[in-house]
Amino acid sequence: MNHIHNQYHYLQSDKHSDIRSLVLNLGSRDFFIRGRARGQLLKLGTEAIDDLAAALDCISDELLRWEVVKILAQLHSPGTIPTLITTLEDQNFSIRWMAARGLIEAGEIAVKPVLKRLIENPDSAFLREGAHHFCNDLEHTDQHIHCRQLLKALEAPDAPENVAVVAAQLLNSLKQTEVTQPSYS
Repeated sequence: MNHIHNQYHYLQSDKHSDIRSLVLNLGSRDFFIRGRARGQLLKLGTEAIDDLAAALDCISDELLRWEVVKILAQLHSPGTIPTLITTLEDQNFSIRWMAARGLIEAGEIAVKPVLKRLIENPDSAFLREGAHHFCNDLEHTDQHIHCRQLLKALEAPDAPENVAVVAAQLLNSLKQTEVTQPSYS
């Protein structure tokens, strides 16, 4: 646990010390300590998002990283989406999978940010894999037409070249749809 503590030194203020301790407890081998820490971090909700995201940047322990991503996924907050999308490119498959699950839980609100990231980094095989997982699970939503088009591009042999183009077209289409929809305020 000491190596985890040294990796997580960035939080020095009293304001963050409780969250820091809880995150460090996520690395405990004791199931009950881990579970209690997870529960308390979930109870803190959006207040913990920035600290959890920062922890991912400085902790290399894979179990601890997975636990942090699991909490971010379970928070169901729009504030977790940027970190979850970034985590789709993690080297560890189970961490990427958990990030994709979090985006799936976020649902339609994550579609545009995922498309934007695909436009920025279409060459990332991990990102494309996570986007595929995300889109495949959104078939039951209003975004299913867009997801079907993106899935075809992600599954094509020329995916790296095509994904950014298709994602940009879909993003533009979504923006145009928002402009043409009447406002009932």
